[in-house]
Amino acid sequence: MPTVYTWGASRPVPPHAEPAAFLRTPEVARRLGISTKRVRLLLRQGKLPGVRVGSVWYVPREALDAFLRHLVAQAQHNVINHLQEK
Repeated sequence: MPTVYTWGASRPVPPHAEPAAFLRTPEVARRLGISTKRVRLLLRQGKLPGVRVGSVWYVPREALDAFLRHLVAQAQHNVINHLQEK
């Protein structure tokens, strides 16, 4: 089986490995389509749950999924309210 390297990983990851339980700031930023600076701001404000180890933030995958569900629900609510105002 070939060795697969993931971006930023210091050791090989088998292709069949489960997704990481925690994501680092650059991966969270990529998934949200925002800057890493904005992700760190959300983490410091407590709007996005995470754990800081030294200077590195880790976001639980489940927390990111919940954050995204909240954003979608909030956007749907705003659209419905806007349509009802007309």
